[in-house]
Amino acid sequence: MGQIVVGKIRTSHGVKGDLKVVSSSGEYDHFQNFKTVVLKKGNRSKTYEVESVKGSGSATLLKLKGIDTPEDGKLYAGYDILVDEEFKVPCYEGEYYHTDLVGCNLIFEEKSLATVISVLDGGLNDLLEVTKEIDGNVVLVPFRDEFVGKVDITKKQIELKVDWILE
Repeated sequence: MGQIVVGKIRTSHGVKGDLKVVSSSGEYDHFQNFKTVVLKKGNRSKTYEVESVKGSGSATLLKLKGIDTPEDGKLYAGYDILVDEEFKVPCYEGEYYHTDLVGCNLIFEEKSLATVISVLDGGLNDLLEVTKEIDGNVVLVPFRDEFVGKVDITKKQIELKVDWILE
């Protein structure tokens, strides 16, 4: 089983090295279930044991063993928080984890036209970064109802409503 990003460290809080966190999903209750987390930024990562989780919502504080001062905590500002996938929050209908979309084929009229290589934050909506099958060029496809139809994570397929979006 792989790992998934569940949040990000904002900054430290208080004198004991507590970390203010923001959840990737907007949900915070599942943080109570974490025994260990990986903090990762770029190619740097380190596993920590979770000592406690305090607060709720956007005021959630994570205390990790070995991070005991505000100065230590501030070093991890901007780091992603990763946990085993078993701890991820289930998605609502029509919601997907970016990691589940990567590797999906874009299908138009039963023909695979491109493969998702990443998902980017496009402000109002996400953008699928895809590699076209025909020429290997990379293009961005807005992840919006007018362009994208049925998503089948199990089959790793995303229906494309119009093919001209790849031009």
